[in-house]
Amino acid sequence: MEKRKSFLKHVVLAFAVMLTAGTVTACEFCHGVLRCEQFAGFPDSVSASISPLTSSNRTPVFEDVGTIIVYRGMGCAESKLSDTQQAIVVEEYLNLPRYAGNATIFLNGWHLRYLNGKHNVAGLGTSIYNIRLENGPIGKILRWRAGGALSDDNFDDPYSWCYTYTVVAWNPVNLALVVDHDDGPCSAKPEDTRDANYFADAVNAETTTALSSFPSFIQNPAFVGSKTVAILPRGFGYLWKYSCNPVDHQILQVAYNLDHGEIFMEKGKTYQKGLGDTTRGDESIVDQGYVSWETYAIFKDNKGRRDYRFGEIVSGLGGSEVGVVQPPFSILPIEDDSGVFSGCGVVSNPVTTTNHEIHTVPYKYAIPMLTGWDLRHLCEDEKIQEIGAWIDEWSYDPNNPGILRYKLSTALLGDAFYSRHKVTILGFRPVPLREGASPRAKD
Repeated sequence: MEKRKSFLKHVVLAFAVMLTAGTVTACEFCHGVLRCEQFAGFPDSVSASISPLTSSNRTPVFEDVGTIIVYRGMGCAESKLSDTQQAIVVEEYLNLPRYAGNATIFLNGWHLRYLNGKHNVAGLGTSIYNIRLENGPIGKILRWRAGGALSDDNFDDPYSWCYTYTVVAWNPVNLALVVDHDDGPCSAKPEDTRDANYFADAVNAETTTALSSFPSFIQNPAFVGSKTVAILPRGFGYLWKYSCNPVDHQILQVAYNLDHGEIFMEKGKTYQKGLGDTTRGDESIVDQGYVSWETYAIFKDNKGRRDYRFGEIVSGLGGSEVGVVQPPFSILPIEDDSGVFSGCGVVSNPVTTTNHEIHTVPYKYAIPMLTGWDLRHLCEDEKIQEIGAWIDEWSYDPNNPGILRYKLSTALLGDAFYSRHKVTILGFRPVPLREGASPRAKD
């Protein structure tokens, strides 16, 4: 029973966009209701159990001194070898150059692995949260927390977790960017969390397949007048729906798609915000500081559909020099439940890595964002040992703009697996195409 309580306290909130970071004694989760008086996304509210990093690296990708610097990084940690696990939480910081008056960070990949063989899954999740800027001895210091979890129903199996991230720091005088990465208010009352940058405990209600759609929005007066507001991914969580006792299943497919955002709010539409939903306004509006989008999710075993819960956390980035290029991408659930798929019986490498290039990118500064992925076994559902999708490396040269290169890896240990991904280009300061570059190749 204690294992189940630990699972409920430390994992459910972790999957609900990781707003928990340790022991939360005031929380109860029963009959599909998430109740908590305080989340640990706020540094002084709840004591957090911080895990040491087992490995990490961070390197600048490019810098235009006096204007912008962009870093890519990764961090890994392991849960303790014990009968009761917790969500892994790490805290990191970065000393910024003196000219960088503002900065933010977003998620660019995740990798989870059981350390003692294959298991079923009750839920999984990763996120970056509690982002804050502090004054340092030379310049600003960017601090944040990140965490992840992977568990079956008992939450007693040790696991490792890695995340990759991108930090963007800029001089507001030279680059017109405005960021909203505030997690938002914390309350057990849904009406108090309607201005949060996350939604949690959303259920795939009224669906006939495992595919779910969750509309959401951000409203910030600083975004007024922005032609584009980019939605930066910061985290997600999946959890099978339960009633008091968690359940687990084998995994056939896990997929995510953060669709494009628009500076638009629709009259009468219900949006996911915080711990509930909300309908904004009596009329459809453009701009006014709003940006809205829809996120699509799939979490399934061989059964055509099971109830599951989903959560997401994001940031918004606006300003006169922001641009977004988003390839069309969709996710669809595997509907053939006959157990006959191509690739059955073929054991694949648990990790695949591919190199990619995007040409004629029309921005002086360009950054890849992993905003969609689709991981599926080709035969039928299985217990898993590891799962993930992440950008390993990427490069872009502001002095010779136009080509964005990145290396992407996916993991799903078992029989042969199939993966797809979407990379959205976050661009700053539009520029003409490079001399000699052609947006269209000859037939």
